Amino acid sequence: MRISLRTFLIEQRIEQKGGRAAVARDAKLDRTTLWRWLKEGRLPERPEQLVKLAVALDLDVCALFDVSPEMFPQLCQRLNAVIREGSWADFFPAAACVRHYLIPSPDWPPQTVAGWHKRPWQTATYTHHPETGANYYISFAITASDGDLSPAQLWHFAFRTLRGMFSFCLPYGYICRFATDIELYNYGMVHADQAVRPTGETQFVAQTWLGESPVEFCVASLHPFTMTASRESPANLPVVRFEYR
Repeated sequence: MRISLRTFLIEQRIEQKGGRAAVARDAKLDRTTLWRWLKEGRLPERPEQLVKLAVALDLDVCALFDVSPEMFPQLCQRLNAVIREGSWADFFPAAACVRHYLIPSPDWPPQTVAGWHKRPWQTATYTHHPETGANYYISFAITASDGDLSPAQLWHFAFRTLRGMFSFCLPYGYICRFATDIELYNYGMVHADQAVRPTGETQFVAQTWLGESPVEFCVASLHPFTMTASRESPANLPVVRFEYR
């Protein structure tokens, strides 16, 4: 399996950020190194290089990977083995930075990532009480202006059980909104979903399953957003779903 850079997206963002010379300077990278990465579409050799590029572009590092719904199941299988064995060097060493997003933690969203960008996460939470209803999909209506982020914005999802002593947050997927579509990657259930984004639409719906246990959901992004929750999905908005099966 080959993981590569999402070069078209990165080139868009480079233009918004003043060109390759400006981005290379901000990322403390040699211009020829950046040019080679983009020409070949390949990942940097070290995770800190990938992080510096993401910070210079003001993008979530996960947006830099050229992931697609078709390849996602195979990628999940490979990542599960890498995380279990700690063998990032045998995979793509630069991708080791994503471990902060994937590992269950009592301190979520990962503060290491916020430290890279030198600003706090933007978060929204929702608490599910099963005595008011269970076994249905809740609709999170997420609103975010493009601002200067037209290439991509990401949201990460996690939940924490409120029953028993286990208080870790379990991350289970993320959503990336691009200029023309919305892609959901559910590594909890090894599932991907996507929807067309109408031109200029600043809202979309993310659906996730509510079971018979009390849980708290947390949605986190490095960029501003608001979120409301409802049992019924708002009409006429693009919808993506974290399937529970």
